[in-house]
Amino acid sequence: MSIYRTVKGYSVKSVSSDPANVKEGQIWYNSATKVIKVAPKIEAWASANAFNTARYGIGGFAPVSAALICGGNTLSGGADTPTGKTESYDGTNWTEVGDFNTARYYVSCFGTQTAAVAVGGDSRPPGSGSQTTNEEWDGSSWTAGEAYPTATSQSMGGGTLTAGLSWGGSFPGGATNKSFHYDGTDWTAGGDLNTAIRWSGGGATQTAGISYGGFTGTNWPVQTEEYNGSSWATAGDMSQARQTYSGGGGGNTQTDTLAAGGYNAPQSPNIYNNTELYNGTSWSAAPNLGTARGYGTGGGTASSGILAGSVISTVTAATEEFTGGATTRTVDVS
Repeated sequence: MSIYRTVKGYSVKSVSSDPANVKEGQIWYNSATKVIKVAPKIEAWASANAFNTARYGIGGFAPVSAALICGGNTLSGGADTPTGKTESYDGTNWTEVGDFNTARYYVSCFGTQTAAVAVGGDSRPPGSGSQTTNEEWDGSSWTAGEAYPTATSQSMGGGTLTAGLSWGGSFPGGATNKSFHYDGTDWTAGGDLNTAIRWSGGGATQTAGISYGGFTGTNWPVQTEEYNGSSWATAGDMSQARQTYSGGGGGNTQTDTLAAGGYNAPQSPNIYNNTELYNGTSWSAAPNLGTARGYGTGGGTASSGILAGSVISTVTAATEEFTGGATTRTVDVS
């Protein structure tokens, strides 16, 4: 039998309790339980239960165990068909809950499963391509909130119902660099993005937001921007220029963010399955999605993420979950 010290050149550390914040490859002997434990790196996407109404252009957010998706376009009969359907996820099953008052897609949705905000959107046909509509979610129904300061769709948001942040998007004149704060009652102007953008990824909080990628109207930047509550600053670039991927306003932070899938019109192929992780400084590659997709929603971190819906060859209700990071395993030494 091989001896670990001989193979690796050092001894297994003996501790009385499992260490916190274990790292990839770390190994130790727990003297209390009398077992050897190891933390291998396990990162992968896996199929999960589909939600109830297939659609794309959905608003939504992580975390996996308390995700929410809202609105979208079902493309019924091949034609644009806005929906107001909302579904919640408990980590296993999707449940249909209350509908929007105004059906729309390309909406920015942020908050929690019991207190969320849905901003703007496209309700064509028969409505407008950019709206000031703002609805608030209480866990069972949507009610009208104060109108968004400018008609928009394709924006992104983060934070909570009482401390929210919404930025970018498309309004009648094109992409915008404006951002706004929400306190649960009123919208107030925030700092301007360095680049006017729509269909970006992002999320986190009102005082520590993150925006990445997207579409300016003429190109697909790889730029990341971070927000400190008053101003935006450029940060590390992504590897893949793309728009409309996961990161819808929950479950992530400025120093721990997941982006997956996406769309870039001039490229071939133009729908992606690749995943990138952000650590607050730089982006790194992670395992690919099982299926390439654009116009989905979700989000998460380097340890846990979700991506729901989108367009593949047609609209889909498919869901995938991401698991990453160090997972402790017990080694049988009997």
